[in-house]
Amino acid sequence: MSEKAKDPKVINKNISHKPIDYKKLSRLTEDFGKRFTPQQELRMNKLLVDFKDKRLLTIGKLKDIIKSLREKSKDKNVKYDYCEIETKNMELENSVAKLLSENERLCNEINHVKQVFKEQFDSIKKTCVRSKEQSDSLIDKVNLKSVENEVWSLL
Repeated sequence: MSEKAKDPKVINKNISHKPIDYKKLSRLTEDFGKRFTPQQELRMNKLLVDFKDKRLLTIGKLKDIIKSLREKSKDKNVKYDYCEIETKNMELENSVAKLLSENERLCNEINHVKQVFKEQFDSIKKTCVRSKEQSDSLIDKVNLKSVENEVWSLL
């Protein structure tokens, strides 16, 4: 027996010091995985079943729609549908024309606003340049006066 197996503290805690059989442990892990399906896998299986049910319902609905369309394919219905499509086409063409004219109007308005902003910017820029020139001129005059005053004070 090993020293740990003889230790009274270890004996009180019922700790086993037998070597681990990894083959047995691996088999137990595999068996556990086979017997107990994780919750996530169960949810995925339920979702899969629900999806298959919905798919079958959708396929059934599509078959019904195809059947009803076949029944509608008589000449009378085709002529009615053709007239209806022509009417919708004309309405869409009118809507497109209105949208194009509105788009052109908005583009013109945007260009006008751009021009106004450009003029304002140019005006502000000119004013800034003039203000800078005037302030530079005033600074030069003040400096000149200062120099003149120093010269007079020295005399």
